[in-house]
Amino acid sequence: MALENWARNWSCGKGARPGDGPKGGSAFAEMYFAAGPDAVCEVVTQVQAGDTLAIEWTWSGTHTGDIEGWPATGKHFTLEGCNIIKLDGGKIREERSYWDWDSLRAQA
Repeated sequence: MALENWARNWSCGKGARPGDGPKGGSAFAEMYFAAGPDAVCEVVTQVQAGDTLAIEWTWSGTHTGDIEGWPATGKHFTLEGCNIIKLDGGKIREERSYWDWDSLRAQA
């Protein structure tokens, strides 16, 4: 993903795990899409109030690469989740993602 999408002070998760600004945000997204190069992320619902954006999504594809230490299974997956995003000047400053990791692993 393009580096210009993330603010210089981007962080992932309630401020507990700071990212490395735009490079951290891009690397985070690329890690997940590299694990499923045919993956598609469909936005189901998007709501914005001020500088806060909520996006409900469905991500599906074939698990062909490592995801945070979980080796590729070669199987198709579908995962539903939600991201809460704080914007700063139209760029992503903070991002929290919510999904059921166990439901993803159960599809392996």
